Amino acid sequence: MDSAFLNDINAFRKEIDNIDDQLMVLLNQRAKIAVKLGELKAAAKLEDAHFRVSSRESSIIERLEENNEGPFPVGAIKLVFSEIFKACLSIQK
Repeated sequence: MDSAFLNDINAFRKEIDNIDDQLMVLLNQRAKIAVKLGELKAAAKLEDAHFRVSSRESSIIERLEENNEGPFPVGAIKLVFSEIFKACLSIQK
């Protein structure tokens, strides 16, 4: 392999690493808000304080799928965000 090819590969990998770092920051921001939401629900003594609202999750996924301009696969949005929802719900408790 020539050095130009390797330089291109390494540059793209560095871009991916930077994006992954940004995603991690955003995921932690989302998680912090989820914790605050859980605290608010608990303070209000809501019966469903730590339960998921499937209609809310569905509307989020639907919105994201409709707004997706690609090339991220639409079919993967539900999988990815379902895991994010589960993780955030687990820290609300």
